[in-house]
Amino acid sequence: MLIELNVTNFAIIHHLRLEFGPGLNIISGETGAGKSVIVRALNLLMGAKSFSEDIRDNAEVATVEGYFDLKSRKDLVQRIISAGIDCSEKTLTVRRVISKDGKNRVYLNGHLSNLSDLKDIVSPLVDLAGRGAPLMEITGQHDNKNLMSPQFHLDIVDQFCDTLELRSQVDAMVTEKSRIKKRMQDILNSSKDRSQRIDFIRFQIDEIESLNLNSDSDKELEEKVRSLRARNANSEFINSMLEALSGSNDSISSIIDALLRKGTQLKYKDKIISESLSSLENVKVTINDIAYDLSRLTDESDMATQLDTLEERLSSLRKLEKKFGSSVQEILLAYDNMKKELLDLEQSDKLISLLQLETNAIDEKLKPVIHSLSDRRRKGTTKLKKAVNEELADLNMNGVIMSFAMETLPEPTVTGQDAIQLMIQNGAKSEPRPLHKTASGGELSRILLSLKIASGHIDVPRTYLFDEVDTGVSGPTAQKVGRKLKAIAQGQQVICITHLPQVASFADQHYFVAKSVKNGDVRMVAEQLENDKRVAEIARLISGEKITKTSLAHAEQLIESSLLGPA
Repeated sequence: MLIELNVTNFAIIHHLRLEFGPGLNIISGETGAGKSVIVRALNLLMGAKSFSEDIRDNAEVATVEGYFDLKSRKDLVQRIISAGIDCSEKTLTVRRVISKDGKNRVYLNGHLSNLSDLKDIVSPLVDLAGRGAPLMEITGQHDNKNLMSPQFHLDIVDQFCDTLELRSQVDAMVTEKSRIKKRMQDILNSSKDRSQRIDFIRFQIDEIESLNLNSDSDKELEEKVRSLRARNANSEFINSMLEALSGSNDSISSIIDALLRKGTQLKYKDKIISESLSSLENVKVTINDIAYDLSRLTDESDMATQLDTLEERLSSLRKLEKKFGSSVQEILLAYDNMKKELLDLEQSDKLISLLQLETNAIDEKLKPVIHSLSDRRRKGTTKLKKAVNEELADLNMNGVIMSFAMETLPEPTVTGQDAIQLMIQNGAKSEPRPLHKTASGGELSRILLSLKIASGHIDVPRTYLFDEVDTGVSGPTAQKVGRKLKAIAQGQQVICITHLPQVASFADQHYFVAKSVKNGDVRMVAEQLENDKRVAEIARLISGEKITKTSLAHAEQLIESSLLGPA
C-alpha cells in the first residue's frame, strides 16, 4: 500500500506531499490542475523512463519519492532482501532523482540502485503475462488501447483460467524447437556449397595445426626469438674473431706460421731471433687455444638456422592473428568453431536426422500441453464471458453481450495454438463483431472495468491506480462504477482520479488538486478534504464553479447513498 508520495520540482509541482490510506482514495480537481502529473510521478515509482524536460523551470533536479507498506506483501519483501537491500521494517521507499545533466539516480530504501532492479522488484514480469503481482497496477485511459489488442485478450483469459504455467511450458518448448529448426536451416544453407567449404575449412585448420599452438604460444615465440637474436649477435662477433685468428690465409695464425717457417734457419744463428721465435710459438699456442674455445661456442647449435625457423613461425602466427583475431586465444576459438562446423558439414545428413528427432520429441511433449491449454481456455472463456456480462449488465450496458472468438492457429506459437479475440454484440440478434469496431469510449471504460473485476484473481493485495477509467459515463452508471471501485478497494488500496461526483462520493480519502499562479509562477497545490470541504468539492463536480444549495444537498445525498449497500 502506498502510504506517502513526495514530489519536488517535477513539472508544475514545486513541492507536493500526499498521504494515502487503505481503501478508495479519490483525487479530483479542475481540468489542467495537474492530475496527470501525479500519474506520471507514480509511473516513475514503477520504473517508467524519466525525462529531463519534466524538471521544473529554474531547478536543476527533480525528485519523486514513494513510501510503501509491505506488511501484506511477503513476496516483495523477499525480493528486496534477495537484491541485498535491507527490508527489516517491511517498508519500501522508492526515490527517483532526475537531473538536467542526465545523471538520474534510483534509490531503494536508501540503497543506490538502478532502473532494472526497480522494475524487477515493484513490477515483476508483466501483469497478466506472468506470475509476479506488481506493487502498483496503473490502469488509465491508455488501457483502452490495450483493450483492442488480441494479445491483451489472451492475457486476460490466461489470468482468469490460471493457465500461465502451461503457457510458460509451451513458450519454452516452442522456443527450443525454433532454435533447433534454425540450426537445421543453417546446416542446409551451408551444405549447398559443402565441398568447397569443407576444403576451405580444412586448409585453415591445417594452417593453424601446423603451428601446434597453445594459449602462450605468442609469448613463448617472442621470448625465444628475442633470446636467439641476442645470442646470434654474439655468434657473429665470435665468427669474425675466428676468421681473424685462424680462418684464412690472412689470419693471424697463418701469418705467425709463415714467420716461424722463415725464421727456422735463423734461430740457430741469432739468439735474439731464437728467443723471439720461441715467444711467437707461445703466442700461436695461445691463439689456437682461443680459437678452440671460441669454436666450441659456435658448435653448441646452428643458431642462425634456428632463428630463421622461429622467425618464420612467428610471422605465420601474426598472419593467423590478422585472419582470426588479435590473440592466440581468438585463433584457438576460431579453430574450435571451424572443427565444429567441419564436423557438421561432414556429418550434416546425420546431424539433420538427429535434430529432426529432437523436434519430433518436442512435438510429442508439446501436443498434450497444447491440448490442455486450449481446453482450459475454452472452458474458462465460457465462465469469464458469463462473469463479464453480469458486470456489464450491472453497469447499465443493457443489451451488450461480450464473448470470445477462439480460433486454432496452423502451428503452435510461444503462447499456444489459440488466437483469442474479444467480441461484442449490441443485442442478442446482432452478429458478434470485434470490440474495436463497435464500442464507444465510455463503453470501453466500462468493459475494461468489468474485465478487471471479473478476471482479477487478487491472490495478493496491491495498489490500483485508475486514471479517469470512468470517462464517458454519467448518472446512475457512474454511481455503479463508483461502487465497483469501492468493491475492488476492499482489503487493498485504490487510487482513482475522477471528475465524476458519483464516483468521488465513495471515497475513503478524498484529495483536491489545483493550480496556483503567483507572480507568473505556476504551482500545484493539494489538500485532503474532509467534512464540509469534501461536500463542497462534490458539489463543484456536480454544478461547476457556481456551487448552489441544491448541488450541496445533492452532494450530501450522494455521500449518504454511497454508505449504503448495493442498490
